[in-house]
Amino acid sequence: MSNLRITVKRALRDSVIEFSVYSLETLMPTPEEGLEVFWPSVRMILDQFSQRRNCFKFQVTFDGVFQKHINGEEQTFGFKTRSTTCLRSTNKNELINNVRTKILESYESFQGMGSGWIWRQWRMVKVLVIKYNPVSG
Repeated sequence: MSNLRITVKRALRDSVIEFSVYSLETLMPTPEEGLEVFWPSVRMILDQFSQRRNCFKFQVTFDGVFQKHINGEEQTFGFKTRSTTCLRSTNKNELINNVRTKILESYESFQGMGSGWIWRQWRMVKVLVIKYNPVSG
């Protein structure tokens, strides 16, 4: 984790917290291997937050740098999950695997559209955590 930098932003009376994990490493052989660099940080954020709250919602966004093959133009695209609810009783391993699968599916769908963009690196992952109080009945 020494090649990662984590920043935290709080908003709306601490009801929304955004964790940004930046890669300080530019060499990531494949998109799949590049994603693996970030997962320990995502897991740590979710584990620490779940120790303080019985439940919360979160969304994960991976920002990747892509380059056009023809002209070398670079652009950043984000791949995000839907808002996911995490309860204290939730199996975190299964939850992380589901999030990983959704991000990879989103990336593969983007690549499958034939846009001509070539992946270069994952620049950052954002974990948006929303405090959540379900209505009990």
